[in-house]
Amino acid sequence: MPRSWTFRETLLLHDFSLPRCGAVAGEFCLLEDSLRVRLRVQLYEIFYPLGEKLRRRHRQGLPLEAYDLAIFRRLFLFFLCLEHYWPSPLGKVMRDKFIPLSREVVWPALGQPWPENLLQDLESPSLAELTALLAAKLTDTLAQLHLLN
Repeated sequence: MPRSWTFRETLLLHDFSLPRCGAVAGEFCLLEDSLRVRLRVQLYEIFYPLGEKLRRRHRQGLPLEAYDLAIFRRLFLFFLCLEHYWPSPLGKVMRDKFIPLSREVVWPALGQPWPENLLQDLESPSLAELTALLAAKLTDTLAQLHLLN
């Protein structure tokens, strides 16, 4: 199976803690450019319409499906963490539409309290720190394999 499909399905089917979601977003940013862009677009094409659907159904007083709420929560946390590494125009949409939706509708509908310090708790390393960490690990590995002078 293609790596992009595996990544996408893992993200859609599993709940991650905020720190783990931050790590997943960091790993995502280290993928090859074309793969990263393609995956981000695919995930956004699920996330944005789903968020709009939930907003519309909530405004109309219609029931919200548990499956939709769970998928939205997973993608919301991923994109929130991804904005830390790879800012985009989605950041404005998140602040204006989807953070309020999550706080006022999604978390309560899932029976979960909104983590008040959610944005402050995002303690993942920056992309530069992540790159430096991986470069150091690669150097150590190559040295152990005697591939460096």
